[in-house]
Order: sequence, then structure tokens, then C-alpha cells
Amino acid sequence: MQLVITGKIKPYTRMTQRGKFVEPQAQAYLASQERIRLQMINQVWDYERPIIKRGVPIRFHAVIMGYGHNCDVSNLMKALEDAAQGILFHNDCWVDDLHGVRSDFKAEPKIILLVEKI
Repeated sequence: MQLVITGKIKPYTRMTQRGKFVEPQAQAYLASQERIRLQMINQVWDYERPIIKRGVPIRFHAVIMGYGHNCDVSNLMKALEDAAQGILFHNDCWVDDLHGVRSDFKAEPKIILLVEKI
């Protein structure tokens, strides 16, 4: 399955229970998660969710465009995994093959996400 996530996303941000409500970085991350989830749901709306059932190993590959070297690829991947949980797969603990490739720094921000069963 291939999905295209458009627009800038907020990389993974650590937060406490209280921080969700008072920290601007945490609130920006949660808002970004909601935008990613809505894009994913709109692209897979005719499938039963989660698409990949519990207990199935998953390959998760992202081509990240329009992001310079101002954030970690690993934190962008974690943000995508978190958003996909419950929509594309039951739990991100089943992701066994994870790749993130940053390319085309001058492109409009978007992520091409490939998710498949192994």
C-alpha cells in the first residue's frame, strides 16, 4: 500500500501527561498527528481498519521530501508510526523492517509511505 502525506509534519516529541496540555511543542506534535491520521484515513477509507492485522510482521518505508537537515529522520519515522497505529496496523510493535530516506530537499514537503506485510 502506498500513501502520500502532504505538508510539513512535526517530528516525534517527548511529552509528559501534563505536558500534553501545557507544552507548545507537545501540542504542535499532537495536532500534526491528527493531520497525518486524517490523511491516512482519507486514503484508506474503503478498507477495514486496521488493514494489517495483529501479529503480522510489517515493512514500513518512507521517502521524505522537502525536509532539510533540521530534524532527525528517526523522529519523523516515529511520528509516522505513531499516526499509523490503529489505521494501517494494530500496533507499531509489529514493524520489523523500518526505512526512512530523505531526498529532494527543495521539493514541497511530503512523504511517500509504503506499508506492506512481510
